[in-house]
Amino acid sequence: MRNVLWSVSEVPDLVAGKVGSRANWHLGVGNNETVSASPAGSANSDWANGIRVAGPLSLFGGAVYFSTYRPPLPGGAACDPGSSVLWAVDYLKNTANSPNGDAGPVAALDLSGQLFHAREYANALIFGVGIQRLPACYDTSTVDDPYIGFGTGSTAVSEMTRPEYKLVVQTGSKGVSNAQSETKFETLNLRPPPSGALISSWASVVELEGAT
Repeated sequence: MRNVLWSVSEVPDLVAGKVGSRANWHLGVGNNETVSASPAGSANSDWANGIRVAGPLSLFGGAVYFSTYRPPLPGGAACDPGSSVLWAVDYLKNTANSPNGDAGPVAALDLSGQLFHAREYANALIFGVGIQRLPACYDTSTVDDPYIGFGTGSTAVSEMTRPEYKLVVQTGSKGVSNAQSETKFETLNLRPPPSGALISSWASVVELEGAT
């Protein structure tokens, strides 16, 4: 049995007044798909022998994260539990710039600054992945300025850290454990999505107190 994963976009047709579809890329076909894996050669795009997507897919920062599971091979060792592969690919772009989507996706799994398509977890069963956001932190200080601090005791933000994003993979018997959980897991740092601040206007307000 062979399973295939496709990325498909909706394409509106304003003249006909309907919505069509366009393929972006495919995985699992085994043709026109180049896969880089860690360790090298541990994953491929030929999803034969029952390889399938396991659990939900997570979309973050223009990339889609998911896992596949390979069941024990026919005639293999009785103690073989199968293996899982973590995937991270661009959810729109393919490697050949093919207009009809007849190509594999662009790699998006950042491992020590190098991009891969996949990472194998041998003898493990992963049911999907999740995105975790760690909140931003900040420190405050007291400002004593009669001009811009409006007297004494004004509070200002002195230091601030941006939020962090992590990919959480429940690895079963692999990985590390946590005091609040029974299932072992592994986390991978994700690049924060692009963001910025826009100042539309700025005004200075001065209050004068007159003697009575």
